[in-house]
Amino acid sequence: ETKPVETYQVHEYLRNKLCSLYENDCIFDKFECSWSGDDKHIMTGSYNNFFRMFDRETKRDSTLEACREITKPRTVLKPRKVSAGGKRKK
Repeated sequence: ETKPVETYQVHEYLRNKLCSLYENDCIFDKFECSWSGDDKHIMTGSYNNFFRMFDRETKRDSTLEACREITKPRTVLKPRKVSAGGKRKK
């Protein structure tokens, strides 16, 4: 094949900052990528403790933030969506 089988926009929000990223060598940063056991979902890291999840069947994606909030062991964590634009909520 002469083109990718699938593509996912992981860092689209950084497109307008590519020159700056290239100048700092950040353009060469690498993030791990992982597939679910059934190959239906893909997850990858990003900057600022964010990670992206993609549903390969529905083409839906989510951006989530990893944080170190104090929680008791075995606490069910609540997902918190993060938008690519605008200010972060505290």
